[in-house]
Amino acid sequence: MKGYWKQFMIPFKGLKEGKHEFRFKIDEMFFEALDYSTLENGNVQVLLEMDKKTNMLVFNFNIGGTIRLKCDRCLEEYDQPVEGQYMLIVKFSERENNDLSEDIVILPDDAHEFDVGHYIYEYISLLLPIKHVHEHESDCNQDMITKLNIESNENLSSEKIDERWKALEEIRNKMNNN
Repeated sequence: MKGYWKQFMIPFKGLKEGKHEFRFKIDEMFFEALDYSTLENGNVQVLLEMDKKTNMLVFNFNIGGTIRLKCDRCLEEYDQPVEGQYMLIVKFSERENNDLSEDIVILPDDAHEFDVGHYIYEYISLLLPIKHVHEHESDCNQDMITKLNIESNENLSSEKIDERWKALEEIRNKMNNN
């Protein structure tokens, strides 16, 4: 997998100042290459524009495609569309000072390449909704939805009502009748 990851290392030292474009196809191999990835598959295109200046690099990430997720409602897999843009600034300094901002990275003056793969993963993750569900419930596995509804109704009907609440309900009814 190390050979696969080399494509995400941008060798900026030998490039002229100005804008440079890089394109990446994010798929199952990308997520397998990351030990910490919670995502497993997708089809995402990343257009990365790097503007090289004398004292910094400005990266503009344009991300679009789909990520394969499991629906939280029915557990079936579905494709979640993702689309977004992010900017990352890389500055150079003799000493590292990473408390500037999450959008600014400091590299040592002698650095010659920059790994954008981890940032691509983070940006894709930020584009995902918190709740992973089909856009419409009708797209869900209807057998599972039926089973969930039956289970939910059984749980509601089998709940025992606490006698204290019953007594409070009687007191409230008496107060409303007066």
